Amino acid sequence: MDYARSQNPWASEKRTAELMKILCSYGARAKPVVPELKRIADDFAKGEPDFPKALSLQKAASIREAGSKIEASTENPALIRIQ
Repeated sequence: MDYARSQNPWASEKRTAELMKILCSYGARAKPVVPELKRIADDFAKGEPDFPKALSLQKAASIREAGSKIEASTENPALIRIQ
């Protein structure tokens, strides 16, 4: 989720959608990050320096959609610890 905000903006509208798909795969377990997703989406909706406004809005929409899916999710997939 942090990468959604800090990634290189070049073609980030495509990566953001893919990142949100991955985050949604965590289902209800991702609910604690929904408030931060909302903040990130709001920041993108305001526009980004040297980045097309329409693409910033596209990223904001992807993030908001993911937040809605996560909030509605009741799935709790097994998590795998990476060591």
